[in-house]
Amino acid sequence: KVRPGEGRAISVLFVHAFLLLLTYYLVRPVREALILTEADAQLRSYAAAIQALLLIVIIPAYSMLFRAQASSLLIQRVNLFFAFNLLLFAASGWFGLKFGAWFFIWAGIFNVFVVANFWAFAADLFNVKSGKRLFALIAVGATAGAWVGAQINKQLFSEFGPYGMMLLAGLVLASTLILSRAAEQSIPEESRADKDVAKEARPSGVLGGFEVVFSNKYLLLIALMVFVINWLTAAGDNILSEAINLRYDELNSSNGVEDKQSFIGSFYGDFFAKVTLIGFLIQLLLVSRFFKWFGVAGTLMIPIVLFAAGFIAIGFLPLFALMQWVFIVHKSNDYSILSTTRNALFLPVGRSEKYEGKTTTDTFFWRFGDMASGGATYVFRNMLPEGGDFIQFNISIAISLSVVLLILGLMVGREYKRLAAKNLTNAAPTLNIPIAPCRLVSGQSFSVTLPEDTFVDNDPGDLLVYQAKMTSGALPGWMQFDSTSLTLSGTVPANTDVQIEIKVTATDDEGLEVSDFWRIQVART
Repeated sequence: KVRPGEGRAISVLFVHAFLLLLTYYLVRPVREALILTEADAQLRSYAAAIQALLLIVIIPAYSMLFRAQASSLLIQRVNLFFAFNLLLFAASGWFGLKFGAWFFIWAGIFNVFVVANFWAFAADLFNVKSGKRLFALIAVGATAGAWVGAQINKQLFSEFGPYGMMLLAGLVLASTLILSRAAEQSIPEESRADKDVAKEARPSGVLGGFEVVFSNKYLLLIALMVFVINWLTAAGDNILSEAINLRYDELNSSNGVEDKQSFIGSFYGDFFAKVTLIGFLIQLLLVSRFFKWFGVAGTLMIPIVLFAAGFIAIGFLPLFALMQWVFIVHKSNDYSILSTTRNALFLPVGRSEKYEGKTTTDTFFWRFGDMASGGATYVFRNMLPEGGDFIQFNISIAISLSVVLLILGLMVGREYKRLAAKNLTNAAPTLNIPIAPCRLVSGQSFSVTLPEDTFVDNDPGDLLVYQAKMTSGALPGWMQFDSTSLTLSGTVPANTDVQIEIKVTATDDEGLEVSDFWRIQVART
């Protein structure tokens, strides 16, 4: 459901999200190939943990930038910074420098920062009802960009190499710089974020986003949920990385295969191609319907339940093929249902909470999950008896965390409902202009349009849906009603002389409605 005027805004944000996720998926297989060929899966876990430590410094700096910049300029500067970094990495690689671990650290910060900043920007543009309607559609651009990026990597990684892919990613990211201002200017007034909700006091301390999160129960619950989600994700990545290394050693010892970097790069290219295609279809066909059927809070629980079921499955049957498909399901749901829902959780909060709070939860607490996973890996490698199964160790952690995540998901959903109800009005639509009777002539064509303000709804973000039917049932076959333009049209059969009464109903997003009767006299002359 799209209100007049929202189409341009959706188009711009769709393209923006597409380009961001295209960039991310050009970068992701590169970081995996570099870290696993220049180091190993164990160093991969430790390198990921360092990101959380760096973000302790980066988050307050970002908060200072947020307070000094308009929202569209803020997202431009963040994206420009990361695009320039990609060009520097590509040049360094061509000069023969080895930086696999450092690039992994940078890429981990990059992929959470630019995505969090984009969705904070989008949440700042829309009010709760408009965002709930439109976020799933905007996110289709993100999943489409992810799928296209994975396809490009699958086809070009072997030819371009990691440094060529870095250069391509930097150029794609730089192309987003022209879009943010256009998006900000294109939002219809009825769809814009509530200015009263946005007027909250900003923290004055030097901790910036950390202060925002720890002073707000709702954000703190989201932060804990994000922490657990990424610890689960990192545990899954550790399982898959270890399984890939074992699979390569098995194939190499029996038949001999291509070099390890190409094997890993090709595997991840194919893996993420499947992930992003399934994620795209879920985003396109299901997410908006889940929001309508179950609400944001109910939709949040779907991928959380799938997390638990998947880890239990591979715990009982740890086969490589099953692991691969479990993680395809996990990540496709993560990148579609869970991602869209986590972004929608920030619609009913203020600007500081959207930018500083969301960026903190989606970067530091996300990477703090990596730190927890790295700590668990250190314990396994150095403090537990030798001969243990690293895959089973991570599966045991993941099953335990899944239970915690179920509890946190329920708590976050309850708080979201409370805040959404507090920040929403929900008055029924009203009849603004009574529908005037009209007269049609037998044997002639007709087209009658109601004024667009016949029914009105003063709730911000609400969109009315119209229906017309006879008091006794459906409209006659020779009469059609266009619910978009409120136009009744058709051709009256010859020799018809009858009076018709049509009930026209306007229904808002919450199912509240108002009706009026349209009385039509059909005469022979």
